[in-house]
Amino acid sequence: TRLCSLLLFFFRTMVRSRNARTRAKQVVIPEPIKMIKKPIGGAKNGGYRLVPEKKGPKWYPADDKKTPVPSRKNVHKPTKLRPSIKSGTIVILLAGVFRGSRVVVLKQLDSGQLLVTGPYAVNRIPLTRVDQRYVIATSTSIDVSKVDVKKIDNAYFRK
Repeated sequence: TRLCSLLLFFFRTMVRSRNARTRAKQVVIPEPIKMIKKPIGGAKNGGYRLVPEKKGPKWYPADDKKTPVPSRKNVHKPTKLRPSIKSGTIVILLAGVFRGSRVVVLKQLDSGQLLVTGPYAVNRIPLTRVDQRYVIATSTSIDVSKVDVKKIDNAYFRK
């Protein structure tokens, strides 16, 4: 029982979380526990017992403190543009208010969406953002090199 109580004390001091969050941390090996011999009265008690020099804490928290997992939401990988879609390509919209209509792709925004337009004077479709999943690219393309769309980004479409 003496050995059992020593082992329990030793393992209790080495308690650490087995969560994946703390698994990457290096394990710090604690210093060996200093023991003191204490005399015990009685004929058949062995004469002494080993007691740790410092007692362990009386109370342990129910759970180890959890460190937050770093979020991957802010890591932005730029969306790959489909090879059939380039600036100037005529695409057909498949969803939204303007579904079924042909529009011109002006550029790809930082969010990965396409900046498209009718143009408004031709088929009443204004500057719009569309995800490339919701378009079919046609083989037709026009020259849009003279169109200045540098100022237009996702902030332009905020209300």
